[in-house]
Amino acid sequence: MPIYNLIEGQFTGELCNFDKSYFNNPLTRDIVSKVFHYFQVYGVKRNKMVLRVGDVRGTGRKPVPQKGRGASRQGNKRAP
Repeated sequence: MPIYNLIEGQFTGELCNFDKSYFNNPLTRDIVSKVFHYFQVYGVKRNKMVLRVGDVRGTGRKPVPQKGRGASRQGNKRAP
């Protein structure tokens, strides 16, 4: 196997020998599938987010008084 310089892309003139018992095996469907799946997902940036109290739309004002209406202990409209 020839060795290349990764920065310039030039052949260095050196050769590397691999052990045939490891590298001379036939390809199987599961290995090809795993490699394909790896490169398909590699580099995908996932942006997952959970809304917190400050991220939800609405007011921070208390919707009902603490006592007197039967709906006490209501914090705000955007409580998660």
